[in-house]
Order: sequence, then structure tokens, then C-alpha cells
Amino acid sequence: MFKKQSIVALDIGIASTRMVALETKGKSVKLSKSISFSNSEEGIVGSDELKDHLKTWLGKELAKNAEVVIGLPQFLAITQLSECPANQKSQVSNMVQFETQQMSGLTDESFYYDYRLLKEFGNTPQSVFISVARCSQADERIELIEDAPCFLKDVFLEGDALAATLIQSESNIPENEIHAILDIGAENTTLSIVVNKQMVFTSSIMFGGDYFTDEVAKAHGLNRFDAERAKESLSLMTLDGPSPLLNASKTLIQELQVTFESWQTQQNVDLEATPLRTIHLSGGSAKIKGLAAFIGQQFNCECKLLEMPFEELDGDYAVALGLALLEMKKQSKNSFKKSVSLMPTSHKTELLRRKRLPMLAVAFILFTWGIIGVLYLQFNLSNKELVKLDVRYKELQKCEGIEPSITALKQAINYNQDLLQVFATRGNRNYTVIEAVETLTKDKKKEDWFYLLADYNSYYNVEPKVEVVKVSKPKEKKSFFLIEEPEQDSTLLVRAGSLEPWNLLCASGFTPKQRSDQYRNVRALINKLEQSDIFKNVDINQKQSPIDAQTMQIWTRYRMRPFSLLLPLKREEVNGGN
Repeated sequence: MFKKQSIVALDIGIASTRMVALETKGKSVKLSKSISFSNSEEGIVGSDELKDHLKTWLGKELAKNAEVVIGLPQFLAITQLSECPANQKSQVSNMVQFETQQMSGLTDESFYYDYRLLKEFGNTPQSVFISVARCSQADERIELIEDAPCFLKDVFLEGDALAATLIQSESNIPENEIHAILDIGAENTTLSIVVNKQMVFTSSIMFGGDYFTDEVAKAHGLNRFDAERAKESLSLMTLDGPSPLLNASKTLIQELQVTFESWQTQQNVDLEATPLRTIHLSGGSAKIKGLAAFIGQQFNCECKLLEMPFEELDGDYAVALGLALLEMKKQSKNSFKKSVSLMPTSHKTELLRRKRLPMLAVAFILFTWGIIGVLYLQFNLSNKELVKLDVRYKELQKCEGIEPSITALKQAINYNQDLLQVFATRGNRNYTVIEAVETLTKDKKKEDWFYLLADYNSYYNVEPKVEVVKVSKPKEKKSFFLIEEPEQDSTLLVRAGSLEPWNLLCASGFTPKQRSDQYRNVRALINKLEQSDIFKNVDINQKQSPIDAQTMQIWTRYRMRPFSLLLPLKREEVNGGN
């Protein structure tokens, strides 16, 4: 059964904090909680007050010992795309370390860094997405939840989180389309570009919703609080003409154009060849009336509010949801889905230690009881083994009395075996000859024919060397075994082991003469014989016997071409190797 798992993600922004909790069971994902608070409404000023409020808020909203992931604002990180060395993926880690040193420059500060391999798209080579963050800035974000009743599980880039939400919500994006997601925060805007269901670029733009608020406040003489409220009801274009929001929108367009040009330069992408398909908007200011249509008109593409994969959420939760999705995908072994993590090594070690400590306690208890169980089983097994050894000892004593009879029986068996092996060998040879004749007849061409099949010695008229021995009958011994004794005292035998086994046959025949490719029938025959169950390594016989030479001289007059084959046998005879 799949274990239910809860994933909690925190998007700690400048103006507000949002939390999303997902529950996963197998491949099923369910939204279990989404909640937020505004810094201005809670009267929070500064990081210390935010830290104290988070401690209370998380203690109320989270279960005991909950694990959370947080996002690192994109403007606190440096990202870079580098070309992956061809066929040298094992050296990527060293290359990333070198690139990190280059990006950090001559500063004495230390940096956290991670990377992800990107799939190739279009004509671009495989690249490595590298992310670097100053340790001091990353640690400041982590310290915000240091006193909260929860444990930090990981730290991801907010740009990476936005891309994860877009990929989840737009699961049917074609591979050759370029999509962008624009999250407009209070002071900064994060842009992420997605191609082939992967983030290929992310950047932070020094423009936020406060720019719209300032324009409204300046135009209507309002304070920031009233201007923030008025912004929600205004549109870029009114009946009286352009609103104050239009000037801020133009600034946003200029920043976006610079950012898109930067990506095209890094990735060598031509937007005219592969145009930008859709810009998805998220964040509070994304809901300004007419903003989506204005951005789409400027970039000649579709622009719309991000459609969230859960109906209960709106675009304000895009970063928080993406952080939770990244934690889910972190379990995948596919390197293209690997999340870029900027969590300090010390926190990773602490998380691992906390996870394994209960397991160590359980393992110690199980190990102790296991040792006790093994000792108990060993004691019982030892007692049973002693009983078995006593029975075996008595059996051995009994066997000592029948040993002489067994020796006499063995001599009789050897005597009869020497008599029978020759007959077995001869019978086997008859079967070999029959099978060889059937195989040669079946595989030859209709116009070919054989006139001779012989073993090697017979073919060359070589007298086989055999060993003749005198075998004496076994001496009579008293035994309870009944042994049939030979009638004579001794006999002369041909020892089967001295007979040379059949491992090669010779065959001779004729094939019609051809004007070209004279031995094509023979080659075809050899190929078929190689695939048979009886022959192996079939070859032309270069050394012919005298009888072959005489026969071949006669039949060559009739436009027949002689040939002779060596036919090694796959199977050994009964006495082979004795």
C-alpha cells in the first residue's frame, strides 16, 4: 500500500506569507490546506517581527514536527546557463564548481550552489542550469522559521517553483512552444521561461505592484493604503483616456523586453523562428484590469492569468504551490526533473539525522532481540544436531561390517562394464552413420550425390590402435550379496577406453560442373550442414584418400566435379574421453 505523505510549502514574501499543504498517496495529489496573512494587516514591520509572527502562526497551523520547504526570492540568487560538455556528463560537477567560482568573483563570501541538466530543445545543445546564492542571504531566509515548531526540509528557487506550477497546470504544452510565467510581487517580479516542460531561464525584474500603487497615489493624491485599494478597481484604459496604471505598465514592458533579450543571447534562441506562445500572469497585481491584454499586445502573443491546477487556489499561491510540487518531484530519479536545492549542508545533515534517529533506536531493539533469537535457535539446532550425529555414528558402525561385500560387488560391476562398453559404442556408431546419411541426403541439392561415407581411420585405411587386456574373474568372497560369476577364470578383452572415439567423418561425392561459381552447391551444402544437429565446423577435405582419387578420375568425364568434406561430430561417443 502507498503511504500517505504531507508536503508543506511556505512562500514568505515582502508583503505577505502564503502556505500550501499537499497530501500525496501514490500518484494521487490532494490540496489539504491553503492559508495566508498580510504583513500590513498584521502590523508586521521588519524581519524580527515577521520571525515572531511566523513562530506563532506556524505553531497554530501546522502539525507537530511538520517538515516545510521554503522559497528563496529570485533576486537573491544568480542563475546561469552553461553548455554541457559533449559526452562528459561525469565532469559536469567540476564544471559547475568552476562556474560558481567565476560568478562569485573575488568576494570572500561563501556560496550555496546547485545545478540541473536541461533537455535539448530546437537547435540548442544540452545545457546546465546553475544557481548560486550567498550563504549569508540564504541563511537569513532560513532564520525566519528557525524558532518555529517545524523542520526545514529544503530551499528552492521561487523561479523554479513558478515553472513547476505552470508545467502542472498546463500539462499539454507542445514541446516546441515557449511559455513564460510572470509573478508580479510587491517590489519584484519574477519571470520564468518554460520549454519542453522544463524551466530554461529565470530572472528577477526590479518592478513590482508597488509601482502601480505609487502611480495611483501620485495621480489622485492618496496615501499608500487608499491607493492600494483604489488600484484594484482601476483599469489601464478608462473612458477619459489612459489611467496612471498605464505608465507603470510601460515600465514593466521595457524591463521584460530587456530580460527576454538577455535570455535569447544566453540561449541563442530566435523568438521570430520559435515565437513566444503564452505569457501567464500570477501575483496580486496580475489582476489589474487590462494588464494582460496590454502585455499580450506588446509581445504579440497570448497573455492571461495563470490557471491553477486546484480550483481553491488563485495565482497568488503560484509560488507556494510550486515549492510543494518541487518537493514531490525531488523523489524522481530522472535528472531532468531534479530540483535545484540551495539548502545548507548542515540543515541537510540535521534532517537526515533526525529521520534516522528513530530508525536507529528501532534497529537497536530489533538487533538485540534478533541476537537473543539467534542464540536460542542455535541452542536448539545444536541439540538436534547431536542427536543426528549419534544416529549417523551408529549407521557408520553398521556399514563397516558390510564394506568387504561392497568391494566385491564393485569389482564385478567393473568387470561387466568393460564387457558392455564396446557394444554400446558400436550401437552408437550405427546410429551416427544413419543420422549422417539422413542429414547428407536431406541437405544436398537434387543433382548432387554422395558415394562414400566413412570414419577417419576407414577413409584413410589406418589401422586403429586397440589395447587387449586379460581380465580375471573376481575372487570369491563371502557376502550376503548374490554375484553371478563368469564361467571362465579369465578372458581377453578389447578395452573400450583404448578405442579411438569417432569425432570426425569423411564424405565424398559429385556435383555438376558449373560455368561460374563452380562450388556454389557445395558451399550451400556446407552452410546447411553447419546448422544440423550432428555436424559442426564442416570444411572441404584437402587430403583425399586413394579410393577417392581413383573414383574421381572416372566420373570427371561425365561433367561431374568431385568434392570431399570433413564432417566433425557435435556429439561424442559413449567411450569418448575415457
